[in-house]
Amino acid sequence: MDSKRKISEDVSENTSSDQSQSRALTTPKKELLPEQKARVWIDRELEEAGWKVVDRSEYTPDLEAAAIREVLMTGNKEADYILMLGGKAVAVVEAKKSDIPLDDPHLIQQAEGYTTRLLKWFPAFEKPLKLVYVSNGKEIAFRDFHVPNSEYEQIETFHRPKDIVEKLNLPGYFDGLPYLSPKRLRDCQYHAIKNLEKSFKEGKEKALIVLATGAGKTFTACTICYRMLSFTKARRILFLVDRNNLGTGAKQEFQSFNLTQTGKNFSEIFAVEKLGRQNAEDKAEDAKSLKSKEKAGKVVISTIQRLYAQLTGQPEEVSEENEDSGMGHKEGEVVEVPKNAMLPPDYFDLIIIDECHRSIYSDWKKVLDYFSSARKIGMTATPIPETLAFFDKNQVANYTLEQSILDGVNVPGRILRIKTKIGENGGTVKKGEHVNSINVETKEVSNQTASEEKEYKKTDLNRSVVVRDQIRKVLQEYKDSVYTKMYPDREPNFDYLPKTLIFAESDIHASLIVEVAKEVFGREDDRFVQKITYSVDDCAERIQSFKRDVDFRIAVTVTLIATGTDVKPLEVLMFLSDVHSETLYTQMKGRGVRTISDEQLREVTPNAHGKELYYLIDAVGVTESEKHVASLSSGDGAGGGKTLNPTLKILLEWLSLGYVSDENLSLLAVKLLAIRKRCDPEDLVELYKVFPITLEDFAEKIMNALDSGKLPPFISPSNDNTERMDLVRVLLENKKARRILLGIARGFIKDLVDQKDEVISSGFSIEDAKKSTEAFESYVRLHKDDIEALRYIYNSEDGKLSHAVLQDLKSKLSAGLEGFGISRLWNDYALVQDDDTEVAKTTKEEITELIQLVRFAYGMIKRLVPLTSNYAQRFELWCGQKQRDLPMTPAQRELFKKIALYIAQNGGCSFKTLKEAIPDLATDLVRELGNAKAANEQIFSLNEFILKTA
Repeated sequence: MDSKRKISEDVSENTSSDQSQSRALTTPKKELLPEQKARVWIDRELEEAGWKVVDRSEYTPDLEAAAIREVLMTGNKEADYILMLGGKAVAVVEAKKSDIPLDDPHLIQQAEGYTTRLLKWFPAFEKPLKLVYVSNGKEIAFRDFHVPNSEYEQIETFHRPKDIVEKLNLPGYFDGLPYLSPKRLRDCQYHAIKNLEKSFKEGKEKALIVLATGAGKTFTACTICYRMLSFTKARRILFLVDRNNLGTGAKQEFQSFNLTQTGKNFSEIFAVEKLGRQNAEDKAEDAKSLKSKEKAGKVVISTIQRLYAQLTGQPEEVSEENEDSGMGHKEGEVVEVPKNAMLPPDYFDLIIIDECHRSIYSDWKKVLDYFSSARKIGMTATPIPETLAFFDKNQVANYTLEQSILDGVNVPGRILRIKTKIGENGGTVKKGEHVNSINVETKEVSNQTASEEKEYKKTDLNRSVVVRDQIRKVLQEYKDSVYTKMYPDREPNFDYLPKTLIFAESDIHASLIVEVAKEVFGREDDRFVQKITYSVDDCAERIQSFKRDVDFRIAVTVTLIATGTDVKPLEVLMFLSDVHSETLYTQMKGRGVRTISDEQLREVTPNAHGKELYYLIDAVGVTESEKHVASLSSGDGAGGGKTLNPTLKILLEWLSLGYVSDENLSLLAVKLLAIRKRCDPEDLVELYKVFPITLEDFAEKIMNALDSGKLPPFISPSNDNTERMDLVRVLLENKKARRILLGIARGFIKDLVDQKDEVISSGFSIEDAKKSTEAFESYVRLHKDDIEALRYIYNSEDGKLSHAVLQDLKSKLSAGLEGFGISRLWNDYALVQDDDTEVAKTTKEEITELIQLVRFAYGMIKRLVPLTSNYAQRFELWCGQKQRDLPMTPAQRELFKKIALYIAQNGGCSFKTLKEAIPDLATDLVRELGNAKAANEQIFSLNEFILKTA
């Protein structure tokens, strides 16, 4: 108790700003009265136990766990605190000053008296109240009148809402949830969790949380899981991820999550594991510790494929490689849960489905539905219609990307459009032209000579046709633009090229991009540019490397890191593949929006100053093409209203087993004709060496037999189907022909190695730049009187433009203008300048550029040039004017020149601010001038001269 008492005394003497809601802090400059000090301590203790402390006028019904101050009682009395759960009173707390002992008879009599004095209309779990607390701001005592002959006992802390629920045996599943503090939560996260819990309390079983990419979905999920495992009866939570590598990231975030009552990491309190898989770290954990944590609660992370394998008792057959590819599952085939499933339907209490816009509505839906007693939460940034339907249209949060940018949670994007001649118009493969034909199935390359002239459209580019020089021209244009148009303020060092993610059309296309990027950037190593697709063995390792390694600058992917994966230092997205799904496009853009601190960014991109925005380089018209929101079929698979279109491989397997129905024979003919139509004659040479009939003739033979009506009817594969089998036997029994045909069916990509392309246009949208500058000018005119910096600039009070004043202006502009950034605005003015104005290039962003931008917007200057570009000239003029009253030695002159540069970069300063920023310089100045006052006078004079309007 001694240590407890000492802590209590220390706290009561040293109140912190965290108690801003306490009545005792309404007059912080005055000495608190003893009882006020006690109240400060009690307020904090109650809030730490999970009770929201409010005055009675501030109480609202949605405060489930609250401590109401000064509640009116009968007889004109006021109880110091009444604890409320679920809108009903459950306990009374009486507070006294520190010199009153807890066993004081008057204190106890007063506290117990309040248990019977609730007003008639005041809701209570029971009357009289039977839980009583007394405290003197140092210690707490408690008595439970439910227990016969009970006495007051001293306790370390107030009971949590969950403890009260257990004492009173309250029936509500969520009654024990404590007050949700907004501290360390973004507003969007706080409201999402609050609305979710309210929804569950109202009896809803499903809920959808829509949070923009970068808004912290996994952190929100961790908070939800912690509260559910800590304060409800939930013991097992399934966190369902879309891909295995996202599961690895989720596990790491759960392990490091520490927004807990004790400050311990989540994984120190509860078990966190990937379903059916233990790694070395898991195995090394003390068995007793693991068992203890599992008893407290467990979060299980899995893909839906691995979950299904666990249900069927085959988890060992699921490797990380085939887990993401669906374990052989074919789209359109409904996955059925076996009757003797290895997990019971009530195994999970809660299921959180991350990236829930995918995979859960049709083929795999029955796997989720099997866990019928579990509440289900969906989390996504891009819901589709089926998302809302699955979650019973119960959307508890909707935080859009646009709102997240306005709030500064994410950064805005800017489009750089690059157009090439072939990219915009397509081209022609001329007869006799050399072509590398790449087999999509085998990746084998054959050298061909085009036997006929054939046109290809822009939509064929990067799909069935690739032109290396088109890729080369786009990448070269990017290289030429990155330090001139995009980041002119950075040192042009390509070792520190902004982290760039390129979206390719296919794995083969990605490989070609890597080859060409090495050429363009003059790299022979395998680190600078790398492919991250399903075909590489170390995807997860490469993603981590791309996040943290300085020498890995360009990643090329198809869809593997198009969704779900956060790479905060990423600053450039390049699209070499068009996208028509609105959902996927939004997810892909979301890779670039994440915010990152300046220091963290410089750890991986040393020449960066900060991340104010990201760039989207559009080389295919992705920002202009029509988008659609995907809608999944409402059918439930074969026989359920969904027409199956099996792959050629599956179809041949069905036919080989005797499933030679009219539909399947007709489908084979259609597929063969489609293959012939999209193939060049030279693509079929190898097939015709081993197959004695052309694809057209074979397909015609099948269709004629079906049209004749002479084939025996098909009843089942078990019946005699000899005539039908004879029709296709020549293909089915020719294994080599089947293998070659399957490769042809996957298609070929024609690599047109000899064709040349040219850039026909490259640049930012002038229209967007005009909107940006007009919005800025409107804002600074509107606020010229109420924002300090704008008032000083407008009134030419230049010496008052300190760094703090300019920083305040920058913050207000960032909050008031979407996508505001100093460098971006400067570049926008460069795009829209006319014959009467001039915009100089900047080399490094300085906050004083804001002064020039505002002056330019006000029409005070015609040339937009940074103050740092002419500070030396202004300094010389200042020295000339100072010759009479301040003849300077060379040493003094050098000191003041350094101060002049500091002012040009940071804004006006005083001797005090100079001493804080550059103490050595301030010390040298005092030594030269004799005292700080003399130094201050000259600094103020220099401020005016360096910052004045030219």
